[in-house]
Amino acid sequence: MTTLRSVRERGHPAHYLAGDRNYSNAKHEHFQLPARALGYQLVLDYKIDQLGRQNSHQGMIQVDGSWYCPGMPETLVNATLDFRKGEINE
Repeated sequence: MTTLRSVRERGHPAHYLAGDRNYSNAKHEHFQLPARALGYQLVLDYKIDQLGRQNSHQGMIQVDGSWYCPGMPETLVNATLDFRKGEINE
């Protein structure tokens, strides 16, 4: 975060920010939230056992890190997982 803050303080724009699994597994208050507050859009990867339905809140479901309506078909909920397992193609 020190580096990202320094980059922004020197006037460089925030765009996409890619990180490996070390960053996607970091506590959200230590990396994801501060990086988003600086204006970055995060591009992070999940381990195969972290894919699919991850959470829910007030009827919404979290799938692969993003929030969706609860009516999302299970084929879409599991699409990334099935793709990585080689069970479906693009």
